[in-house]
Amino acid sequence: MESALAEDLQRSCALLTDDATAHAAEHSLEVQLPFLQRAGGKFSFVPISIGVGGYAALEALGHGLAKAIQKASQPVLIVASSDMNHYEPMRRPG
Repeated sequence: MESALAEDLQRSCALLTDDATAHAAEHSLEVQLPFLQRAGGKFSFVPISIGVGGYAALEALGHGLAKAIQKASQPVLIVASSDMNHYEPMRRPG
């Protein structure tokens, strides 16, 4: 894991917390990491798991990501994935 980027992210977005339990039941990293390892060679990563949040929280995260990425010494790739939740009830539009 990239600790310098993770620290910058936490400083740039107060909503982010270091919470290992947020990732305990989440397995999208297990699915995505092998593809990234195969395609990207050597890299480090910062996992961010988003639970329930409104637009303002997501906007704050976006601004925090932008600030932290501007400070990064290496190029940053953002991999965003949705519909990786297999334990919440399915919500239908409308």
